[in-house]
Amino acid sequence: MRWPRLHGVPGSWGRIRIECSDLVGFYAAGVRGEFEMEASGLQNTHSIQVALQEYLSIQARISEFDKILLTIKSWSITASGAAIACGIINDTNNLFALGAASAVLFWYLEALNKVFQTALISRSTDLEPMLRGELSYDGVNTRKYFKRVTGFSEPFRAIFVMLTYSNVYLPHAIIFLTGCGLYIFDLEM
Repeated sequence: MRWPRLHGVPGSWGRIRIECSDLVGFYAAGVRGEFEMEASGLQNTHSIQVALQEYLSIQARISEFDKILLTIKSWSITASGAAIACGIINDTNNLFALGAASAVLFWYLEALNKVFQTALISRSTDLEPMLRGELSYDGVNTRKYFKRVTGFSEPFRAIFVMLTYSNVYLPHAIIFLTGCGLYIFDLEM
């Protein structure tokens, strides 16, 4: 069994690259034993092993959040667009308001998930120097990263700040403004 080989330790780009072919065996065998590493001077291979476990787990969670966020966007477009389209077809203003309200709910749901993903990205970035051996591993501690996401200690404030990011408010804000505009101006088609 070949364990994952960390390339670029210490890296000139500040990133760690793990060969994909090695990861298949890594997941199949579980995390036991020693790693083959290109870094010299790493004293505690057990802490590096735990750090690598955490790093790979966080990377998997980040990619899961990408899938979740894409699903939220697609459901927002589908549900809100269907309500607005039915409102146009049936000439019913209440469906415009329903489409706008559903866009806001999906917008908030995406911001909530983005806060968690951003905290995990921050932790992943901090783990990379630990894997290169530049810093000692500080153990699994993700709580402080939720505070660091936007500089607020309260999670609700972080969510409301995340609502203003362009990669979060699009397409929800456009659908919301369209639904509100059609509801307020009572456009007849």
